[in-house]
Order: sequence, then C-alpha cells, then structure tokens
Amino acid sequence: MANPKKVGLVIAALIGGWHVIWVALVAAGWAQPLINFAFLGAHDSADLQHQTV
Repeated sequence: MANPKKVGLVIAALIGGWHVIWVALVAAGWAQPLINFAFLGAHDSADLQHQTV
C-alpha cells in the first residue's frame, strides 16, 4: 500500500508545478493562445481574455 504522505506530496508537487508552468506561460504571453486553442477545440467562443495588471 502506498504511503499517504508520499502520495499527498506527489499530488501537491504536480499541482504546484502546473501553477508554476502556468505563471511562466502568462508571463511569456503564451497563455492566451493556449486558452484560445482550448476554446476552439470545445467549439466555444474564445471571448475570455487575460488582463495584465
């Protein structure tokens, strides 16, 4: 059986890593094209725009 603390640590690292990658994509200006592509694939409108603060 897996150690619950290790499993929790791995899940937290994966979620945290995803957030770090997303922040880097936003900072580089590459996040908006990915969001547009995701909405295009869902046959939805890509009216969602991120705003620089």
